[in-house]
Order: sequence, then C-alpha cells, then structure tokens
Amino acid sequence: MAFKSEAGEEKDRVMAWDAGVRVFHWLLVILVVNAWVTAEWGDMEMRWHKWNGYAIFFMLVFRITWGFLGGHTARFINFVYGPAKIVAYARSLRARKPSKYVGHNPLGALMVLLMLVVLLGQVASGLFSSDGLFAYGPLSGFVRGATAENFALIHEFGFYLVLLLVFFHVVAILVYLFVLRENLVKPMLTGKKNSQNYLDASKPTKVMFLRLIFCVLVSAFIVLFVVSGFDLYELPSVLLD
Repeated sequence: MAFKSEAGEEKDRVMAWDAGVRVFHWLLVILVVNAWVTAEWGDMEMRWHKWNGYAIFFMLVFRITWGFLGGHTARFINFVYGPAKIVAYARSLRARKPSKYVGHNPLGALMVLLMLVVLLGQVASGLFSSDGLFAYGPLSGFVRGATAENFALIHEFGFYLVLLLVFFHVVAILVYLFVLRENLVKPMLTGKKNSQNYLDASKPTKVMFLRLIFCVLVSAFIVLFVVSGFDLYELPSVLLD
C-alpha cells in the first residue's frame, strides 16, 4: 500500500479561504452568540450589548471592504451570482451532483449576502433604538422617541430573522457533511480544500498584509465615526455611557 508524503498531501490541496475571511467568520459566530447573551442577561442599560453591537458593526464593515480588497474567493465580484446560476446549482444539489467551487457556491454566496444585509439592518436598527427608559442607541437622539422605540421593536424582530438564517446555515453544513460527504467546516479553519476541478478556481487566494491593515483601519474609523454621532469629539462620552 502506498502512502502519500506530507509534501504530497500539501500539493493536492489548494488555498480556499484567506485569513481575513476565516477570522471574520469565526469572530462573527462568537459575537452573534454574545449579542443574544448580553441582550437576555446583560444590564438594563445594555452597555455590554452595545459594545458587542459595535464589534459586529466593525466586522461587517471590514467584510465589505475585504470584499473588494481581499483574496480571490473573498471578493464579491468572484462569488455574486445571478438568479440563473443559483437555480441551476439548486437543481444540481437536489440531484446530489453539485458543481464544485473553491469559494462560495451560488447558494452559499446568497446566504452570505443575506446574512450581511440582515446583520447590517440589525446594527442600523440598534444604533437608532431606545426603550424609552434605560437603553439608548448612540443615534437614537437623531429620531423622535416613538421612532426610536419602533427601531427597538425592529431590532428585536430582526434577531429572530438572524436565528432563522443561522439555522439554515447549520442545516446546509450538516447536509453537505452527511449527504454529500463534504466537510465545509474544516476548510474554514485551515483555509485549504482538496484539489479538484473547481469552476471558480482561476487565481490563488492570497492575503496582502498592507491591504488587511488598511481594511481594519478604515473599518475602525467608520464605526467610531458613526457611533460618535458623526462627531468624533463626542466619542469618549459615547463609549463611557
């Protein structure tokens, strides 16, 4: 029996997810769970929940900027598909003969976009929310009291929508693992997949360190500017509130 060497095994693998995508994915998982915990069991003023929301805001802005400057599979231009390809992939999945993608497949890409939109909606509603008593979002002063309370209701309902998307995401992972015999979790940890004839494999995924730092700094500035009420001089009081 012949065994492949470690070098040979490494040669048969391709880089699928860069560090930016992987760190974003796992930090977002932790932050979404923590958002629920801090909302249910946090203090009345939602101080920890707000900090968690700011962190989610930062991660989302980073993912959007990384979607233009990141590695090949991270860029929106390489994984945003039209309705025809999404339907065709869904049919091939139903027949248990889906095409192979080194990055997001059409349905996975749709889930990514939906999650980004819904979470951005959550962040926006949270920024303008107020319960009228103890908890106030940093931008709640820009709207009337009744409107801020309506945003709070939207924020609460939106979390159930997030849970629904998470449920579908987990189900999809389990279907791929037990029905299609494809582990989607491991590549998101290691960044690598087995070498195959992938439809979207045209360039290797690389991380440009300076681009990564640039995206982090830009994202941090945008988040701080927004949560300060568009006045960075007010930022210390907002963060200490």
